[in-house]
Amino acid sequence: MAMEIPEKSSPVVLRQLAKDADSLVRAGVAGDEDTPLEVLAELANDAFKGVRKEAAGNGNTPPETLTRLAADEDENVRARVGGNENTPPEDLIKLAQDLFDDVRASVAGNPKAPAEAFKLLAMDLLYWEDVRRNLLANPNIPPKVVDQFVDDLRNGYADEVRKDVLEDPKTPEAIRARVQPLR
Repeated sequence: MAMEIPEKSSPVVLRQLAKDADSLVRAGVAGDEDTPLEVLAELANDAFKGVRKEAAGNGNTPPETLTRLAADEDENVRARVGGNENTPPEDLIKLAQDLFDDVRASVAGNPKAPAEAFKLLAMDLLYWEDVRRNLLANPNIPPKVVDQFVDDLRNGYADEVRKDVLEDPKTPEAIRARVQPLR
């Protein structure tokens, strides 16, 4: 007899598991889309960064909880907040200025990032590969940002970056086509 696997996790069970002594169990609960919002808010305060990181990446984590996590001491937690589409725009703008490029890269890939965040991240186009890759692959990047980047490459700035852009399989064809004939 085959065992039936429930489609949804039980909120009662998730509440119990959220209090488990094992941080990996709590992290699993924090990443579960069926976890009740009040439990996610509690787990976002967990002493273990892995639990907070999972809460930050959960698509159901409320914006006010993500705002709190955007100021977390751990850059991996902040990176997950930067990639979460529920993160408030003002927090994405702050995270676009984070010292850690993995945090900025996560914001660069967030389709809900505001134009102000893209303008801040545009400075990274010539310097940080992950930020550049995520920005250029983001369907919502303002054309002005792409145009400035292409103009910089057209003017001979950063030939190594141009080569990276052309060799990166994630570079959209439209950008590859604009960069290719520059030389």
